Parts: sequence; C-alpha cells; structure tokens
Amino acid sequence: MSPLNCPSSKNTIEIMITEYFIEIPNTNIKEPVEGFAYDLLYDMAQEYGHAQLVWYALNGNRVVEGEYTDQD
Repeated sequence: MSPLNCPSSKNTIEIMITEYFIEIPNTNIKEPVEGFAYDLLYDMAQEYGHAQLVWYALNGNRVVEGEYTDQD
C-alpha cells in the first residue's frame, strides 16, 4: 500500500519559521527583526560598538548569521 493511501500516515505539511534577533553582545539588548535586517544591524553596531544578527535552533543553540562593529 502506498504511504499516501495508508490510513495511519499524516497528510500534513509543517512549516518552520525562523525568528531573527539583533543582539548586542554582553548586554541584555535583544531586538526581534523581520525582513532585511542588515541596515538596522549596521545602525545598532554604530551606536553600541558591536551588533549580531542571530537566531536560535530548536535545541537552543545560538546561531550568528552576521555581525558588524563600529569599525566597519
């Protein structure tokens, strides 16, 4: 029997959406962002000296997608 016709199989589609944040290292500043965030990331780096665009994996690991410093 085909898995598509099997009564016990799920016919659902699961979509995972990643939520991105701009974080300032060694502070409590954590700003959720949507869309293209590199302009805001650059501005925050100029203001605070260093900023990172991050997201968190399902297992809790922090993943850095990009970063700027005030030297950039």
